Amino acid sequence: MNVPGVTEELVAKDAYAFVQQPGGWCVSNAGLVVGDEQALIIDTAATEARARAWRAAVDERTGNHARSVISTHHHGDHTFGNHLFADTSTIVSHVNGASELRRKGLAMTSVWPGVDWGDVEATIPDTTIATDTEFDVGGRRVDVLALGVSHTSDDLAVFDRGSGVLYVGDVAFSGSAPFVLGGSVEGSIETLTWLQSLKPRLVVCGHGPVRGVDVLEENVAYLRYIQFLAEEAVRGTLSPLAVVELHGLGQFGYLAESERVVANVHRGIVELNGAERGAHLDSAPIMREMVLFNGGRPLSCYA
Repeated sequence: MNVPGVTEELVAKDAYAFVQQPGGWCVSNAGLVVGDEQALIIDTAATEARARAWRAAVDERTGNHARSVISTHHHGDHTFGNHLFADTSTIVSHVNGASELRRKGLAMTSVWPGVDWGDVEATIPDTTIATDTEFDVGGRRVDVLALGVSHTSDDLAVFDRGSGVLYVGDVAFSGSAPFVLGGSVEGSIETLTWLQSLKPRLVVCGHGPVRGVDVLEENVAYLRYIQFLAEEAVRGTLSPLAVVELHGLGQFGYLAESERVVANVHRGIVELNGAERGAHLDSAPIMREMVLFNGGRPLSCYA
């Protein structure tokens, strides 16, 4: 790979993780599962440079194989490179992801205008799914799992059952705080608990190092702490920022992107107040609160 901080890990026979460090905002992972004359690609990175590096790695390992790209969710750091794969691949997302891409477009680029995004596009998928779907990847059974509202309203996971490798997108984070502003605290806990029951051998998160099933347990524990903070906020009529300042980060101060706690508590509070999972929240003022929690410093993005 010619991109600094990027490693390509062989996580099983003919299965790869494209791990980008440090794994923070918009520095996302991708995956590849290869069968006989077919390949399944998981996500395509945020910037043109990163997506082109990933495309080159895929080409090297798959040649003229028939390909599908699975978008684990609509966020641009997982989909902005889709157009660079579209000439040889079928782009697949959750049905809700297609509508979210149409609605949001390239809005993420305006959040971090200093990033060299390059030529990126909000590519509408060729095919959408709404339920669990089995893919025959050249004789290799790969399950694409429709997870319900978790990180977003359109989360998919990819499970290569034969090898036990589970690609979870941003339903779980490795080394950084989970982020459920556009999803659900409750839904994420349910999803992560169910994913543990699959007993994966390795978990490739959307950001951060490849881990074992312990990363799913860690994310559940964090989100239960978010529920505690939300309950304390409602009980004491406190704002999300105030309740976090009062109680702190608990045992999770070691996780990067700690400012996400504020957004997550916002989601937890509205759920306690009866909002539907994934109900719209205005992200702009919440992002400003995250900056305040961060000492007034802009949120760092190294994409």
